[in-house]
Amino acid sequence: MGAFVADIESSDLCRNTPRDLIQLVHSYNHSLSIILDKHAPVIKKTIGNRKKEEWYTPLISDEKRKKRKLEQKYLKSKLEVDRIQYRQQCKTILSSINLAKETYYNKIITDNKGDTRTLFAVANKVLYRRTETRLPAHDSPTDLANEFSNYFEQKIAGIRNEVNEDND
Repeated sequence: MGAFVADIESSDLCRNTPRDLIQLVHSYNHSLSIILDKHAPVIKKTIGNRKKEEWYTPLISDEKRKKRKLEQKYLKSKLEVDRIQYRQQCKTILSSINLAKETYYNKIITDNKGDTRTLFAVANKVLYRRTETRLPAHDSPTDLANEFSNYFEQKIAGIRNEVNEDND
């Protein structure tokens, strides 16, 4: 804290205080901006917005808001009755989420009875399965890309030859 005070005392604002109001405001803003940037630099954080799940409803959002309020109340009071209310609200949210998910996925399954691709995609999402991209063994990505390129060039050349032979 001493360095901060010393920087303020040694700044132009304190050493050469302007008499004109506009110059004083400019000096104040400039001097304090430099000092604050030195002692408390701005930290930039990028916060990504998570995509809300399709089953997420405004009711769940309201219940979560209520839970946070009850949690704060319990943390301040440390009373058992507040803890019980908080825990009950946690259970309410869990049951609301489960019901919303169940309703959402039942509707998708019912709407897509004959579409096995969609049904398997839903099953994989519910089971948190991720499809991994499997590539052939390779020493470097460049070599693998060149092998793919050569394969498809040969494939296209073969098809062209077949088409030309059929046309002759």
